[in-house]
Amino acid sequence: MYATFFAVYETLNMSRAAELLNLASHANVSKSIKQLEAELGMKLFNTSPRGAEPTPECERLYKTIRPLFDEIDFVEKNKQLLTTEIKAGVGTSSSVFHIATGGTIDGELSIIKDSIVPLERSFIVEYLKKYIKPSFDVVSGEAIMKDSREINKEDVANIVKQIMESSHENILVTHGLYTITGTARHIKNYLGENTTKKIIITGSFHPLVGGPLSDAAFNLGFAIASFGNIEPGVHIAMHGTIYNPDEYQINFN
Repeated sequence: MYATFFAVYETLNMSRAAELLNLASHANVSKSIKQLEAELGMKLFNTSPRGAEPTPECERLYKTIRPLFDEIDFVEKNKQLLTTEIKAGVGTSSSVFHIATGGTIDGELSIIKDSIVPLERSFIVEYLKKYIKPSFDVVSGEAIMKDSREINKEDVANIVKQIMESSHENILVTHGLYTITGTARHIKNYLGENTTKKIIITGSFHPLVGGPLSDAAFNLGFAIASFGNIEPGVHIAMHGTIYNPDEYQINFN
């Protein structure tokens, strides 16, 4: 049904949408659009002999959901490649312990605040299991789910405690970008130089789901695939590169 919606929006014409979708008649397209309008409780298009004109509600719907469908489509088309790369990094006998701390990567757009706010619960592990289906296990730790500017010393101590008490060698921490470097440095100082665990901290400039095409999926895949190539210690994974927290500074430009 949404494929039909996208086709009508992008062609502005029921007949051309039918041709694009290889449907016998534009009547099928019209029927599908009416069903979607009934489900959503809103008018999507004003039709005339000149074509189909999107309503303001239609414009908002398209801009909200099209990036999400594009990202899901990308993951589906590249699932084998993503899984192979991640499997090579982690190893089939290993697993990843994930600690979510909120941030943009695990956020959504708040119309009220006109900014990205953390979700109530992390979507990272669900995303990996549902769309990537890795051959290794991904285990969730205790989530914090904050704007990174609100992460305090107690939160960092909580992260360190989870890392130290976990039986996993590979630790993935997802974090907001504003204070990702500070948190990474604090964790490094807490653990010292002799830790036997591999800790990778990553985040993104755009949310994993619900926003525009995002760097989140790439950063997650790159971070997990890097476990097989790094030494024990604390690392930041951004821009396709592994950084020492003492040498990394986020560039918002």
